[in-house]
Amino acid sequence: MITGQIQLKALERYNAMQRNFLDILEKVNNQTDIGMNNRLVTHAIYASITGVVMSFKNYPGRSPEEIKRHIHRLVHIISSVFTTGIIPDSLREIARPDSSSPT
Repeated sequence: MITGQIQLKALERYNAMQRNFLDILEKVNNQTDIGMNNRLVTHAIYASITGVVMSFKNYPGRSPEEIKRHIHRLVHIISSVFTTGIIPDSLREIARPDSSSPT
């Protein structure tokens, strides 16, 4: 699931954690009306969220609190889009790039 310069034991622990998280997310998705592609949608949601975290975890020029706040906003947008197909009204303004958010 992940490759590169990582020790085998750490990779095994990461993969076990990832499978566990995917199973939990799939159980949550089972409670929705996703349909036959539940596991595929689960993978899409997981990939979206991990992509955001990897992209912004060490964002230069921002404090850890600013990064955390921005990641939470992005994940909120992703979860809303997957759930409803639209960006929530409360996030429409902050979804636009501006000088106070990492872009």
